[in-house]
Amino acid sequence: HKELAKLAVYILRKFTEVAATNKTVFVELLFPKHVKDACEIVDGYGSYQDSKNKRIAWEEHEEEELRRLDEEYSRTNVKENKVDWILDNIINKDRSRTGVIKKMKELGLEVPQSKPKGLWEEAEEEELKKLHEEADKDLPDKLLVSWIHE
Repeated sequence: HKELAKLAVYILRKFTEVAATNKTVFVELLFPKHVKDACEIVDGYGSYQDSKNKRIAWEEHEEEELRRLDEEYSRTNVKENKVDWILDNIINKDRSRTGVIKKMKELGLEVPQSKPKGLWEEAEEEELKKLHEEADKDLPDKLLVSWIHE
């Protein structure tokens, strides 16, 4: 009960703070809001920036760095995925994997094809075959035991 009263006092205090700077908050109170709307009411209209939609433009020196990293990857015998290696070595760590791949395609650089989902590597296939063979050896015994216990 006391905690609920404290919450109500806190909400009213914050509401009056916003009402001092934004006179339309009383009308806004009548309609349901999303996070974006709530941020704009408190911080001012047009101030909300969605980080998902915010694109970081590539500057010329960053494009040159991407070309240089692509060449460096080709010269060295790195076993790591090309895009992962570039992401590890790029200066601007805010770049996403998708953004780097898109820019590489735009610059005409070779982008490695991603492994189709669901395909197994050789080592995984061999391990699966080995496990299957082991299970096949035990299967007749297990069937016999289950048949006897019925």
